[in-house]
Amino acid sequence: GRLAEQGLVSFAATNGPAVLAGSGSVKPVYCTNPMSFASPAADGPPLIIDQSSSATAFVNIRKAAEDGKKIPEGWALDASGNPTTDPAAAMKG
Repeated sequence: GRLAEQGLVSFAATNGPAVLAGSGSVKPVYCTNPMSFASPAADGPPLIIDQSSSATAFVNIRKAAEDGKKIPEGWALDASGNPTTDPAAAMKG
């Protein structure tokens, strides 16, 4: 948002190891692909988009495992491609 507030358009992206499997697959083929975009607007606040291809950041799954907590449904798959709320199984999936 800071660059957009100065009248500039910005885009940022990063890459990383494959940790996400496509729908119906168990093999990880892409990373979480976080991206952000910001643009000034003629009237009102700037347009800001901050997104990722995953339901959550991997660090949240790792933290749940360290804390001995379950993760929400829909966050991850296990190594067999089944939905899981077990963070340890999710990290192996």
